[in-house]
Amino acid sequence: MSQVQNLLFEIGTEEIPARFIPNAIRQLKDIAQKLLTENYLSFSSVKTFGTPRRLLLFIDSLAIKQKDRKEKIVGPPKKIAFDEKGNPTKAALGFAKNQGVDITELKIEETDKGPYVIINRIINGKDTKEILPPLLKEIITTISFPKNMRWGEEKIRFARPIRWILALFGNETIEFQIEDVISSNITQGHRFLGKKEIKLSEANLNNYLKILEENFVIVDQDKRKNILLEDAQKVVQEKGYKILEDDELVEINTNLTEYPFAICGDFDSKFLELPEPVLITSMKEHQKYFAVVNNEGKLAPHFVAINNLKPKDPSLVTKGHERVLRARLSDAAFFFKEDTKRPLEAYVPELSGMIYHEGLGTILDKTKRIIEIAKYLAENINPSVLDCVERAAYLCKADLLTEMVGEFPTLQGVMGRYYALLSNEPEEVAIAIEEHYMPTKADGELPKTICGSIVSISDKIDTICSMFILGHEPSGTQDPYGLRRASLGILRIVLENNLLINIDNLVDFTLKTIKLSTTIDISKEQKGKIISFIAKRFLNDQIQKGYDPKVVDSVLAIGFDYPIKALARIKALEDIKDKEEFKDLILAFKRVVNILKDRPKGKVNEDLLVQEEEKALWKAYLENKQDILKAVEKDDYKTALKLLLKLKPTIDNFFDNVLVMAKEKELKNNRLNLLANIKELFFLVADLSLL
Repeated sequence: MSQVQNLLFEIGTEEIPARFIPNAIRQLKDIAQKLLTENYLSFSSVKTFGTPRRLLLFIDSLAIKQKDRKEKIVGPPKKIAFDEKGNPTKAALGFAKNQGVDITELKIEETDKGPYVIINRIINGKDTKEILPPLLKEIITTISFPKNMRWGEEKIRFARPIRWILALFGNETIEFQIEDVISSNITQGHRFLGKKEIKLSEANLNNYLKILEENFVIVDQDKRKNILLEDAQKVVQEKGYKILEDDELVEINTNLTEYPFAICGDFDSKFLELPEPVLITSMKEHQKYFAVVNNEGKLAPHFVAINNLKPKDPSLVTKGHERVLRARLSDAAFFFKEDTKRPLEAYVPELSGMIYHEGLGTILDKTKRIIEIAKYLAENINPSVLDCVERAAYLCKADLLTEMVGEFPTLQGVMGRYYALLSNEPEEVAIAIEEHYMPTKADGELPKTICGSIVSISDKIDTICSMFILGHEPSGTQDPYGLRRASLGILRIVLENNLLINIDNLVDFTLKTIKLSTTIDISKEQKGKIISFIAKRFLNDQIQKGYDPKVVDSVLAIGFDYPIKALARIKALEDIKDKEEFKDLILAFKRVVNILKDRPKGKVNEDLLVQEEEKALWKAYLENKQDILKAVEKDDYKTALKLLLKLKPTIDNFFDNVLVMAKEKELKNNRLNLLANIKELFFLVADLSLL
């Protein structure tokens, strides 16, 4: 008999929301691998698939039995388990009895805590069939979704009601029950086109996929995506066009369908007079349709709809889609006409009627803060864009009150740009209005203009500081106000545009601006938490980009002021950290830090430098100090590190020959002050003791 069998496990449900499926597929794989490993079950590979109506787990070559394994059980210390004559005490006897072994099986083993009594026992592996029922049940109850639901009188929570469970190990059904659903060897085909009951005889993945496809279900999401894309491109190529690329929409439609079928419909070309983002968004957000473009990338009066079945008469379905889209586009045209009856600036005063957040006033109050912060940044970065920045900041939230953005919130900023241009605002102002929301996601597009960059930073820093002072800082995975994304957005804009922005000063100015427009008390502790929060985002981002965590830590340990300076220090350290002479410098600096602890810098009295080695160290310090300061001022940290390297021999000689903690108090303090000055010089670059 084979020592391995395949496992086929399917959770059949009512339609799961498309956005839930990708993460559920990933979780299914991770949870299964974790539970199998924890249960000492070996396997070859794990594959997971998903459609709106099913999540599938396939385990290739799963062992039919756990391996026998050794287990070491630690008992009481030897001195408690045995008396002076070596006779077992009640502690040893009780331990042996509780473990079901004879007293002669107790062993003594040396541990970090001294000699202890142990038992080495063999645990016989259980049959996999015995382990699988609770394990599979745990998989179902462990998968999490953004929103769960209960159904009927059931207590279990899942994305949607579970209607069937397929569980096959080899050719045997693994029986267990989730509420009123009992596992079996039966699955279902497409809701409308396939068989309602399909009995499987064995856990064969290829056979399962083939049978389901015959019943109009493409279970493999990658295959389903490819079919969808090929079909969508085919129906528009016949007309000489192509679909507008949209990975997000491809994924949504992939997870909305089990058997995708594309059709191409038309709409009245008069709607092409609307801004392209309006047309694209109208098609995408409400109907999940693909926009169609010509070879020049211009929108054509066509769309592609993905259906979950192949209709008997596609023309009837096409007409239905066209009718629905016509109504949507007519609404959009009406919104656009109404919105443009007055200039964009006319909407700004009405922002006083939109509450931003309790305690923080209205959107108009936030707008006023953004203006002040943006002006502050422009004056410090590029005064030539001050007028653009001030005007863009004033108008940046105005489109929130338009009909179009009310219907399509994702168009905020985008419509602001269009309406600004139609209101004869300068182009750079219009562009900045759209750009101030960028980036909209962690790896999203950044503002391309300095004006847009400044307004974007201003908006985001106001949000971060506002939420922190109200106590809404992120915790765990919870970040309802997107503060992590906002912080990362600020950092990306600053670093990629090489903007000389002091985060400490920016936070300080922002908090003062908030305080002027609210009655909220702001403490120094809150400011520190905000800076630490942004610094943590910087740290994580640099580590993800491949920089050594210790290097990043050592740079941030001396403070986080200018992100571009911090990154320059990191790059300089990365280039030199593995060189042997630099490793020696780190050791020398650690000696300095260890003896100083938190002692601040003090004045050195040259008259109290009595030994040649301390005189030599002070001389080396003075000779190199100005050059190091100049290098740091130019952000030339490589040169600064090379100059610091010159101090290494004199630091070593100092420690080898000078008693720092001398009995004479004046000598001791002077030597500590000397080392504190050395430490301060190193801290212009990083805390090398952390490397």
